[in-house]
Amino acid sequence: MTNDSLGRRRRQQAMAPIGHKLAFGVSLLISCCCVAKAVVTFSLDGQWTAVNTNKSIKISATVPGGIYTDLKRSGVIGEPYYGFNDVRYAWVGYENWTFSRRIDVPDALLNQERLSLVAHGIDTVCRVKLNGVVLFDADNMYVRYIADVKDILHRKGNIIRVSCESPVLYALRKHEEQVRSSYPVYPLCPPSVQNGQCHV
Repeated sequence: MTNDSLGRRRRQQAMAPIGHKLAFGVSLLISCCCVAKAVVTFSLDGQWTAVNTNKSIKISATVPGGIYTDLKRSGVIGEPYYGFNDVRYAWVGYENWTFSRRIDVPDALLNQERLSLVAHGIDTVCRVKLNGVVLFDADNMYVRYIADVKDILHRKGNIIRVSCESPVLYALRKHEEQVRSSYPVYPLCPPSVQNGQCHV
């Protein structure tokens, strides 16, 4: 087996478990230093709250999932793939969305030697905070992010926030940085019949 095919195989194996998630999935993983003890998990999948940039939209969101599905389920938008709804709902991509949830954890978890928050498939440019403390900034959906939360997590009233930047505005900012470096990436915009976003 060549080094190239071995590397490709490892990448495929690493990416396979998270490829099906639309927006993000987050889990608390509690692990111990002792090899004999099993890893204990506390999943954060389920109901969250999603809020847009100016807080004019506040809806229930499902994790793992996607904002379009959440908006449709809440009656804010209709079927995104019907007619010209891709144009009608283009505003969704220009919004920053913040997902939050309050969590209580059992004492058995807090008594573990190590507490780590592990995030899979965060799509894409998002800042993750627990109780106001920045854990990490995500910028790649295919990377697993791990943060130590031993000194941050409490028994009750924990607030986790995942603040995601507009992918359209993020791409535009990165495009402008690239143009300033005198090396633009083409095409700048897709053909108009595709109704796509420029620079993404």
